[in-house]
Amino acid sequence: MNAVNQGMLSLFAMYDLSYQPADYRYIDFLAQVREHQNTIGVESVVVCIIPSMDNHPNKPEFWIIKNILVPLTSFIGEFSNPTVFRSRDQAKRFLHGKAGMLFPKGYDFHEAPGHKFRAGSLEEMNIATASSEAVKYAENWLNARGSAKNFITITLIGHRPYKQHLSMIKSMISLAKQLQAPDTLPVLIPDFEEQTAPNELDFGRLLVYSEDSVNVQLLAATYQSSRINIMAWDGPHQLCRYNQDCKYIILTDDEFAEPDSGGYFKRGNFIELAPSPSSLTAVIKNIRQHLT
Repeated sequence: MNAVNQGMLSLFAMYDLSYQPADYRYIDFLAQVREHQNTIGVESVVVCIIPSMDNHPNKPEFWIIKNILVPLTSFIGEFSNPTVFRSRDQAKRFLHGKAGMLFPKGYDFHEAPGHKFRAGSLEEMNIATASSEAVKYAENWLNARGSAKNFITITLIGHRPYKQHLSMIKSMISLAKQLQAPDTLPVLIPDFEEQTAPNELDFGRLLVYSEDSVNVQLLAATYQSSRINIMAWDGPHQLCRYNQDCKYIILTDDEFAEPDSGGYFKRGNFIELAPSPSSLTAVIKNIRQHLT
């Protein structure tokens, strides 16, 4: 039985970073926790995050837990205070004797669970809506830089491991430069910590909204307030997937990505972006047609 103790007063949702990704895909986990809570009718949910390295989480992982995973949890009000443990043993001691059920089903403190979290139809849950305060801040920030402009965010793929994706990043920067127009203002959002951004990237005179890279609420609010959001497959595009007010497209150089369906501005549409001028021209043409 997958119970901590008799009774079903609480659902203990275990996100173990030894088995699950330390990135924005965590929101898929939260969506399934919410769905499971509604299905079994538990009174409360306790989200538990366990680092991948017992007792001494590495620095990048600690940064992600603090700046991405914990803030993402805040989008679902009743999940807003996740418990972050130092180790599986500490989590096991915490749960000892408590009444409730474990999620995912079959989670074990000693063996890797087979469960993989996938969004599927759960995207309609709309759980990544930014707070009204964050939306107001984002709108004021954007309007101060051109109230009559079409704002387009371009979120760069993360820097880890950035060398494999450097051509993709440079293509997205080139796309931003070519989208600049009297009625259009592209806003670059680096998906990496500012102090570790690759030195060889040339942002030129582009507007870079670096504040968003470490504030999940502002990031979601900026996506929500922009006309179009362009991003790579990896990273915070998950926020747009769970926010019905966001229009976004995915640029990808992955041969295994889903094919483009022909409508460039459906939610979750994929566009292949090879690092070449011809592919950029095609993307820019479709974006400009959408804006007019």
